[in-house]
Amino acid sequence: MNKEETHEVVINGRRMTITANMVRHGNVDVNAKLVNNGTIEGTWQSTIGTGGNLFLINENEKNTDHENTSKVGKRNTIFISYSHEDQKHLKRLHVHIKPLEKKGLVDVWDDTKLKTGEKWRNQIESALSKAAIAILIISADFLASDFIVDNELPPILKKAELEGTLVLPVILKPCRFLREDMLSQFHALNPPDKPILSMSEVEQEEMWDKLSRTIEIELNR
Repeated sequence: MNKEETHEVVINGRRMTITANMVRHGNVDVNAKLVNNGTIEGTWQSTIGTGGNLFLINENEKNTDHENTSKVGKRNTIFISYSHEDQKHLKRLHVHIKPLEKKGLVDVWDDTKLKTGEKWRNQIESALSKAAIAILIISADFLASDFIVDNELPPILKKAELEGTLVLPVILKPCRFLREDMLSQFHALNPPDKPILSMSEVEQEEMWDKLSRTIEIELNR
C-alpha cells in the first residue's frame, strides 16, 4: 500500500493542503495557478527528468459547493463561445435560454458580460472553470479565430475530458467542422451539411428551441 504525504503550498497567496500518494521524484518544481477556489492547474518538473501536467481539485471546496448548491437549488454555468462576426445569432440563442435563467437554473456567460476595465482573461478563465455546459456557435469565422482556438477551446476540451462538461456545437454556417478532429468528436445540434443559415426562419427557431430543450434535459439528469 502506498503511503500518503501531506504538504502545505501557497498558490496565489492562498495556503492550501495537498495530500497524495508518496512517490519519489527528487526535487520537484511546480508552475501552477489557482483557477477557482477548488481547482489548481499547471505543470511539474523534477530534477530526475520526469514531469507532466498538474490538475488538482480541492475536495473540501467541491463538497462545500455541492452542499450550498443543494440548499438553493441546482444552478449551472453555460459558457458560450462564438465569433463576433456571428453576434446577431448569439442574441437569438439568448432569447431561447432566457426562461432557464429566469427560473434560476443556469447562469449564462459570454464575453458580452465583460465590463470596461475588467481583467478579461481572468473573467474568461473563471467562467470556463465553472462551466457545466459549453455551447460552440461554429462557423468559418469561429474556426479562424486565434483567440478562440488558442484560449477558449483548450480549457473547454480539457473540462469535457476530465470533468464531463457537456459540449454542444451548433453549426451556424458552412465550414470545416467535420475536418477538425478536436471538434468533430462532439455530436452537433444540427447536421454539418445543414447549417443554421441554410434553414428557413421557422426552422432556425426550431433549432434554437431544440438547443434549449437539450439543456433542460441535461439539467434534469
